[in-house]
Amino acid sequence: MATDFGARGTPNGWKSKEGFLFFEIVIIGVIGILQLALPRFLKVPTSMVNIPNREYWLSDERNEKTLQTLNREMGWVFVSVLAFLIAVNHLVYQANLTDGRTLSDSFLFSVYWFPRIYRGLDVTLF
Repeated sequence: MATDFGARGTPNGWKSKEGFLFFEIVIIGVIGILQLALPRFLKVPTSMVNIPNREYWLSDERNEKTLQTLNREMGWVFVSVLAFLIAVNHLVYQANLTDGRTLSDSFLFSVYWFPRIYRGLDVTLF
């Protein structure tokens, strides 16, 4: 099964179906566990939070709400990364179902637009 593809969408790496499925389950599982566990168990010191006007947003009266909002937004980052991985995996499956085993142009679309859409997200603290 073709699993790695060059810049032109042609395969340059192979794995067994079982190996590919195991690898993908592990990757998606680790991301899912991180998404659920990190905000609950990892308390980042406020000195390590890098946001504009940190003194204002992390003052005593706003600290808890600000950190809740940052945790919620980081959850959306994990969701978007997971959606991107699922989209790329779908393209890999589609490429392996065709005779030519090349990625479609939609791969280039997703690689080009994903970072731009992510950067365009507007995060509002309150």
